[in-house]
Amino acid sequence: MGERSQIYEIEDLKPGDHLCSLFENDDDHKALLTPYIRFGLEKNEKVLYIVDAHTSEDVLDYLGNDGFDVDPYLESGQLVILTVNESYMKGGVFDPDSMISMLSEETEKALKEGYPALRVTGEMSWVLKGLPGSEHLIEYEAKLNEFFGSSKALAICQYDMRLFEPEILLNVLLTHPMVVIGTRIYENFYYMPPQEYPFDIPKSILKEWMKSLKVYNDANKFRKNLLSSMRDGLIVLDADGVHQDVNDAFCKMTGFSREELIGKGFPHIYWPEGEYENIQTAFENTLKGDNREFEFIFQRKNGEKFQVIVSPSIMKDDDGNISAVFATVKDISARKITENELKESHSKLEATLKAIPDLVFEVDAEGRIYDYYSPDIDDLYVPPDVFMGKKIREVLPKDAASKILQAIEKASRKGWHKGTIYSLDLPTGRKCFELSIARKEADSSGSELFVVVARDVTLHQKNEKTLKQARDYNRSLIEVSLDPLVTIGADGKITDVNRATENVTGYSRDELIGTDFSYYFTQPEKAREGYEKVFREGVVRDYPLWIQHKDGHTTPVIYNASVYHDENGEVLGVFAAARDITQLKKAEKQLSDSQSQLNSIMEGTPIPKFVIDKHHRIIYWNKALEELSRIDAKDMIGTRNHWKAFYDKKRPCMADLLVDGDLNNLKRWYKDKYNKSKFFKGAYEALDFFPAIGEGGKWIFFTAAPITDSEGNLIGAVETLEDVTEDKKAEIALKKSEERFRAVAESAVDAVVTTDVNGVIRFFNNSLTTIFGYSPRELKGKPLTILMPHRFRSTYLKQLDKFKKCGEHRLIGKTVVTTGLKRDGTEFPFEMSLSSWKSGKKIFFTSIIRDLTEKKKAEEKIKKQIILTTSINKVLQDSLKVKKDEEVALICIRAAEELTASQFGFIMEINRKGKADTMAVTDPGWAECGIPQDEARKLTSGMDITSYWGRVIKQGKSQIVNHPEYDLDSRGVPEGHPQINSFLGVPLKRGTSTIGLIGLANKEGGYDHEDLEQVETLAVAFIEALYNKRAEKKIEKSLKEKEMLLKEIHHRVKNNLSVISSLLNLQSDYIKDKDDLELFRETQTRAKSMALIHERLYQSRDLKRIDFSDYIKTLAHDLYRTYSVDPRRIELKMDLETVLLDINTSIPLGLILNELISNSMKYAFPDDKKGQISIKLQLENGDYILTVSDSGVGLPDELDFEKTDSLGLQLVNSLVGQIDGTIELDRTQGTKFIVKFQEQY
Repeated sequence: MGERSQIYEIEDLKPGDHLCSLFENDDDHKALLTPYIRFGLEKNEKVLYIVDAHTSEDVLDYLGNDGFDVDPYLESGQLVILTVNESYMKGGVFDPDSMISMLSEETEKALKEGYPALRVTGEMSWVLKGLPGSEHLIEYEAKLNEFFGSSKALAICQYDMRLFEPEILLNVLLTHPMVVIGTRIYENFYYMPPQEYPFDIPKSILKEWMKSLKVYNDANKFRKNLLSSMRDGLIVLDADGVHQDVNDAFCKMTGFSREELIGKGFPHIYWPEGEYENIQTAFENTLKGDNREFEFIFQRKNGEKFQVIVSPSIMKDDDGNISAVFATVKDISARKITENELKESHSKLEATLKAIPDLVFEVDAEGRIYDYYSPDIDDLYVPPDVFMGKKIREVLPKDAASKILQAIEKASRKGWHKGTIYSLDLPTGRKCFELSIARKEADSSGSELFVVVARDVTLHQKNEKTLKQARDYNRSLIEVSLDPLVTIGADGKITDVNRATENVTGYSRDELIGTDFSYYFTQPEKAREGYEKVFREGVVRDYPLWIQHKDGHTTPVIYNASVYHDENGEVLGVFAAARDITQLKKAEKQLSDSQSQLNSIMEGTPIPKFVIDKHHRIIYWNKALEELSRIDAKDMIGTRNHWKAFYDKKRPCMADLLVDGDLNNLKRWYKDKYNKSKFFKGAYEALDFFPAIGEGGKWIFFTAAPITDSEGNLIGAVETLEDVTEDKKAEIALKKSEERFRAVAESAVDAVVTTDVNGVIRFFNNSLTTIFGYSPRELKGKPLTILMPHRFRSTYLKQLDKFKKCGEHRLIGKTVVTTGLKRDGTEFPFEMSLSSWKSGKKIFFTSIIRDLTEKKKAEEKIKKQIILTTSINKVLQDSLKVKKDEEVALICIRAAEELTASQFGFIMEINRKGKADTMAVTDPGWAECGIPQDEARKLTSGMDITSYWGRVIKQGKSQIVNHPEYDLDSRGVPEGHPQINSFLGVPLKRGTSTIGLIGLANKEGGYDHEDLEQVETLAVAFIEALYNKRAEKKIEKSLKEKEMLLKEIHHRVKNNLSVISSLLNLQSDYIKDKDDLELFRETQTRAKSMALIHERLYQSRDLKRIDFSDYIKTLAHDLYRTYSVDPRRIELKMDLETVLLDINTSIPLGLILNELISNSMKYAFPDDKKGQISIKLQLENGDYILTVSDSGVGLPDELDFEKTDSLGLQLVNSLVGQIDGTIELDRTQGTKFIVKFQEQY
């Protein structure tokens, strides 16, 4: 603890710290405990609070009013609040060791729960109740230091200074290394470690410590009085030798004033010439750590020289730098030490010795002890018979003996010596002694003798340390004060100021000290009047003045001032503290504005309300209440008749009970109707029916709250009223509606739940408890969010907030599918429809919930069935695209792998020898063995039917083997092949015979019956696809054979028709008759037209259809050659679309075309007439149109081509009918035949 700074913050506390808090009011209590608890929780420490004078509600209010949400910490157990009976008095008796054991257990528990430390604070007021064992309080506090020193815990023990006696508080101070005074934390210099603490402290010492405590609390007065009361001079220099302060004794000694000395450096004005160098050297040695006394010659202001002894010491700051040099100056010019005083009689010496409490020894220069005197034998280090005649170094410890001998040597040189301090560990404890040594006259032998006086300064040393710390503490308090502080001497001159005074005046401390204090106010006379008033009355409070800054601006302040005295009660000056009231002035204006605004609000608010003062007199009765009660405010203000507005007989209203503090009577007047307000501290609310208000009475919801001043004193109460008659009627109607609704809802299979706008469950049917697994008791009044997974809750609450703000909710009137959370933590899908409705002014939501678990299962089953069906279709469809059995098998095994999430698989078929051939394999293990899959398939062909996969074929049943390593039929796997972790085998059946199997391996988590059923179904599809493919191959082979045969037929028919044409051509050479020759030629062209079609068919890939446009081109050119037509005389023009026609249409259409072209060539252009023959073939709206025309002479008008005797035209008409077509003749320009038909085949 010694390494810490003197003052620090709550944030600096750490495990191992043990503090006591001494507070004088609840504000200080709150200001300390709120950040102490909050900071611990925010650091993730576990916090344990033990209440007594305050309640747990008070503690939680501290945190709540600080804007800290404490509920999560209470729910998680990070914040625990215990009572005295649950902690200190557990078991009925307070036992320090038991309580420390409990703290140790709680610390270990906190660490196991994952907290870095346990933070404890306890109220100690229970000690004053005289409970059994409470007399062990100080023992407990002392022992706690050993516990906290080695634990992961820290604690603040709370002591209300208004309740405890000073003696108890002093003992408390002695047992706490750190102390909180008000809200500031300090290192406690009174602290005594447990091993040093004297549990039985003498009352005289307690009084001395109480005196020191008073010094501590009034340090500033003590410092001033101490400086003034010192008889020796005191000077304070900085490290450069500049005077910082002097006391009155030094000024009197030298004749110089403080103003003449402070701020002056070397050479000092009281140094006479000739002494400069000696004094300068001594000062430099002091800075180096030499704290010896020095004798110098000083010079007074009047020129008189005098001899002094200067005792210097240095003061260092926390960084080890010299901050000041203190020197006491003793005037020894008048000191006369006469021989007579050294020769006083022995009897007188003994009498003197008996009157003083010091140890006295007579020793020689070597420290040999010749005589002694001690008022208390316990103060001797060893008994007299041990040390008499012995040298000091033979009796005392080395360190103490060395110091005493050095002091004797100094006394030998100077004749006397004083101030050496040494310590000894005596049976009564460690003590400090200060030596005063004087040299006696030499004895008859000429040896020097010395009288050594050792004074017990143990307590003095402690008080000196206390005083030093008090001085430092006092200066720190002055400097950290935000208010200007100033001390003023009796002459009205400023003697000291703090930094805040420098800031408000614009002048430095050096500029201010020694000047008239009134100079710095806008009204100096008024300032002096206040100063004189302090001297007359001893104190002045709230004295208003304006301080004028160096730059001209002013600051309004109020001054509190009091006189301070020296140790004899003489007034030395005035201590004054100013408070800047700039903000106060603004606040007063704001308060005035706020009061006006409050009056406007009170009068303008539509909420009826009245206010009474602490004497029950009405001070506000607003217009809204006038309308409700029908009583004017002028008839109420200033009276105590507010009861008349509500009751027919005089009785207290709720506001009256709060003003009287009579909360016990709340039950009497508002039994079962009132509650503590959740929104206002100390407020209560109730709902009641008032027959006297309005026609037929009204239901009123009213709230009464206390009104306090800034200091928390009760000054009145306010009561607000709300007419809830309509809501109450609606509530009654709602209750009746609920009864009807409940009857319907309870009969529903679907769950029904109703919530209010805050999401609190108000109604539900039995189906809701069945679906979610809660009991009715667990649901009633709970938030609907308990039925939701955590990820949906924030969105739901945001929707509620949005609805409350703007009346919109995105789910109202809709049916949605979402997820619910059952009591056991499982989630499930449900369908929900939401509606909102009103009852009076209140809005409710009703949801109808349908559990979709079974539906989802069915959908999942259908989904899997669809996947299976898709897989089957894939096998059946993709198998149509491939040619080999192995390709069909590979399609199937990949579908099976995808269906079951298997890593690999294979399909085997039994060959004629009863061995197993692999049709397809996707096993990636073969690749790891360095064997390609095709090679692997060959290697696994002709295999013996063994192992668990062979069992599938032999038994003809599906097998699941999820742990092959334990299967008795297992044969292992090839070297390098991945381990088989699970296996599914399904037989392939053709009728009742097993012809092979589908094998799958390594599904994560193993296979189940559902996998088995799916693969069995897939196996049926595979067999169907496989044998369809094999049947298709046979049909394809048969079709190819028939195709070859048909081509041969077309070829032979073409050849036969060509032979006939050739024979006709040969025979025509012997025919002389022109008509007969023409007949032969026509027959020849007809045979050629049919032969040409068969030629096209056997040359085409399609044995049934020919490209008819190509056929027309060939046929026309052949006819030109047959009839020896000169193309230059008769031009041939063709417009042909690409058309494929069946053989059954092509043959008759070819003959028609042959006849029409032949007729045009023979008859259209007689006498070598020129012209054009046109042929057009097109497809229009599903009809084929063949047009043959010429520009020749045309047919005779009397010719009816449908009834002609011409064989050619009869043949044309017959063939048109054969193809179910029509034929038209156009005679407008030459001859044009138009044939229309449709493809029939």
